[in-house]
Amino acid sequence: MIGIFKNNLFFNSLLLLPYIVIIRIHSLLYPLKYTVQESDTLTTKFIFNFLESGIGQNIFAIVLIYFHVLYINRLVIKHRLSNPITLLPGMFYALLVSILPEYAMLSPYLIGNTFVLIALGQISITYKKPKSADILFDVGFFIAVAGLIVPVYIFLLLLGFIGIFVLRSMKIKELLQMCSGILLVLFAYSGILYLIDIEIIPELAKVSIIPRLLLVDLRGMMLYKVLIIVGIAIFAVLSYGKYTVKKSIQVQKKIDILFWFMMVQLLMLFMYTSLNANQSLMLFIPLSILLSFNFIRIKSNLVQELIHLGVLILLFTLNFGLL
Repeated sequence: MIGIFKNNLFFNSLLLLPYIVIIRIHSLLYPLKYTVQESDTLTTKFIFNFLESGIGQNIFAIVLIYFHVLYINRLVIKHRLSNPITLLPGMFYALLVSILPEYAMLSPYLIGNTFVLIALGQISITYKKPKSADILFDVGFFIAVAGLIVPVYIFLLLLGFIGIFVLRSMKIKELLQMCSGILLVLFAYSGILYLIDIEIIPELAKVSIIPRLLLVDLRGMMLYKVLIIVGIAIFAVLSYGKYTVKKSIQVQKKIDILFWFMMVQLLMLFMYTSLNANQSLMLFIPLSILLSFNFIRIKSNLVQELIHLGVLILLFTLNFGLL
């Protein structure tokens, strides 16, 4: 099966959709639905009031993940982050966002990943681009939209600043251009709140970048789940030298952004008062790309297939409650 996704062909990209359906089959057989919380933003409440049924939410989650998979593969191929070119980054993303039972349902974090990915794509095309005001505006715009779904995602403005500084020299004027994208979204959001007679200040207060500086509460997660996520992240960090060897300066800088992405995700832990598994979904964007690099370096096709089979067994074991 791995051989299919090692070839960058249009038909193979189409096969990623049934692949996602198969690895998320538990969510279709036993559909769970997201329960709207009082702390959720108006945007999140609107989305989940529109998608009320459990099966509808899970079908939408599959379609959304497929879009993420295609976008991640496009990002890696367009910026030549990997050699050879494969569809494995997207495949790894699909596996990671499906591996735990908590990931089985549609969540605001998964929806927010859509706009985080687009913002990351916009950051990546600013390399040595002297006139990029529209791109910087788009980065801020999509980060703000993500923040309207998951308020903590507004903190990704820091990733936008770091990413641009890594790729090119940046002026104060350009920082303001990025901030203008965020301000436009918040201004439009405030206008909508006013028109539908909802108090503006309490709603906008949810979209905040004020650190809570509290230790996260791990009691809601089983230890093995934390160890799986942390173990994967540590493995990627230890492999940094392998990712950048024999790569052009441009590619090295774009890989560096993926590591900064992970660092910002770590800092965002201080924005939460408690921890749940779905908050790690954004981390799987850079990890899926980085892990695919490790996988490509394995010379034996048999070893690759056995690793893939082992991950699938673990995924189905966890999702069907056999462990």
